[in-house]
Amino acid sequence: MYSDKLFDFSDKAALPFKDVFEGCRNVVVKDRGNIRKLMTMLVNEYYNNYEYTDTAKESLVKLILIEVKRTMRMELAQYLPSSEPESRKTVYDVIRYIENNLSYGLSVGKVAEEFSYNSNYLSHMFKKRTGMSIQEYIVTAKMKKAEELLKDGKSSINEVVKLCGYESLQSFSRTFKKYSGVSPGEYADRFPGK
Repeated sequence: MYSDKLFDFSDKAALPFKDVFEGCRNVVVKDRGNIRKLMTMLVNEYYNNYEYTDTAKESLVKLILIEVKRTMRMELAQYLPSSEPESRKTVYDVIRYIENNLSYGLSVGKVAEEFSYNSNYLSHMFKKRTGMSIQEYIVTAKMKKAEELLKDGKSSINEVVKLCGYESLQSFSRTFKKYSGVSPGEYADRFPGK
């Protein structure tokens, strides 16, 4: 903790943030834009003295600390030793997140941000556990979903494209053919009764 007691953690409301600053002396955090906005709001609250200003200031300070903690975790995660049970759970959570969000524009960066990890660190952890990169897993999961939807026959190819998170039919078709060896239309034709 800082020797000059920059933050007072005696208040119960501040205790969740105590671990952010324990043992830290000179921490530099790259702001993703949120901290600056929150700080601006805090300064405005301080100088304008609106109604409920004390409650607003307290809430903004907590939000700033939360954002600093999240940002620090993302920045420092690549340097922290990985504990096996934690990495196993994280990889499982990442897989579940990917499976539940296939229709959205998933990327390694978005997945890493969702879990507050550095993308390189999370990719390394994921590949170590699964044998494939996050990007490979995303593509494989999307193609398995596409095969299921095409086999089912209830969705048009254009609907399958959207449900699998692709923006264009050409990109989807190229990836599907690379994955399955046939075009989406040829694959769907294998199951005419559905």
